Amino acid sequence: MPTKKPHRLHTTGPTHPQEESHEDVPGFPGSGRPPTPAPRVELVEPTEFDLVTYPEAADLLGVQVSTLYSLVHAKRVPHVRIGPRFVRFSRQALRAWIGSHTVAPLSARGRTS
Repeated sequence: MPTKKPHRLHTTGPTHPQEESHEDVPGFPGSGRPPTPAPRVELVEPTEFDLVTYPEAADLLGVQVSTLYSLVHAKRVPHVRIGPRFVRFSRQALRAWIGSHTVAPLSARGRTS
């Protein structure tokens, strides 16, 4: 019974016309081509809709992210629900909420001894 020889693939170049070798990649050592410049990133000034994520809002409030999840679920903190699972917080609304929940000390309420 004759034995079958295993098939061997031998390629000398790219197997796909759009496949690149390392020599074709700009900036790759030995390619001889300069690297492609990175895209410019522009800083944007905060707007009235300066929205932040859960970790940023939790940091602003000084609470754990899990506590903030509970506050959002109970609708006890201002938030923007953009989708069913996409929640953001307005920095301005959070600051106003903090101000409205500040409790004055007893001495400032006119208590006399």
